[in-house]
Amino acid sequence: MRDAEGFAPKTVRTRIGRALRLAPVLLIAALLAVAGAYVVPRGFEAGHLFAIEDDPEAIAERALASSFNSDLANREIEAALAAKDSDLAKSFVDLAADRQVALAPGLVDRVTAAVAEDGAGALSLCACAAMGDSSSIMAAILVSLKQFM
Repeated sequence: MRDAEGFAPKTVRTRIGRALRLAPVLLIAALLAVAGAYVVPRGFEAGHLFAIEDDPEAIAERALASSFNSDLANREIEAALAAKDSDLAKSFVDLAADRQVALAPGLVDRVTAAVAEDGAGALSLCACAAMGDSSSIMAAILVSLKQFM
């Protein structure tokens, strides 16, 4: 409906004017709500990090809880086995067992075999040194070096 001059009735003009004045305020409120949803959780996280900054064990526990999973454990164990570092691989297997992280089938057996193989080389070197047989000592050293190459 329009009046004689072609304008909308005064009540309609007032309603539209009020809505136009409220729109920027509502937009700013919505933007602040979105910003708050983004910032507040990070603020709580920062507060928690400040609370544990002097506790290395708590920091490590927090980092492991957020990033240590089955994929990471399998990848690091494979890398350790490729580098012939059976102690590191065994450490990852133990950590996965403590955190109840599932490992790839057969990976634990490969690590156990690698640890046994490394342990056998060191044991044979010690046994030869105890017996005093110089040729056996040299052979044990060569076997041990071959494992690392």
